Amino acid sequence: MKQHLKTLAVPKTWPVSKRWGVFITRPFPSGALLEHTLPIDVALKLLGKASNTREVKYILHNNTVLVDGVRAKHKKTPVKLLSTLSFQDIDEHYRLVISPKKKLWKYF
Repeated sequence: MKQHLKTLAVPKTWPVSKRWGVFITRPFPSGALLEHTLPIDVALKLLGKASNTREVKYILHNNTVLVDGVRAKHKKTPVKLLSTLSFQDIDEHYRLVISPKKKLWKYF
């Protein structure tokens, strides 16, 4: 399996622009389709919790971010379709769903 992913090759369901940069984080293999998963790195950036990967690493190492009740420790942790993303410190919970425009999106 490839370890990297260019932004031009991202699945159409990912809500990122082709001008995001040259490369984008590829999630760890999880058994689900790549179209139905987002790496937690991209998810935190889309939620507005972090603006770059350095901030994502800081959040993951110092705060308690849970994906389906399990603490996320790495930036490539996959957030699958209908997974729950929880922030224990600020008591916020998000769910990854598909929007009417066929894009992966958050649900409160």
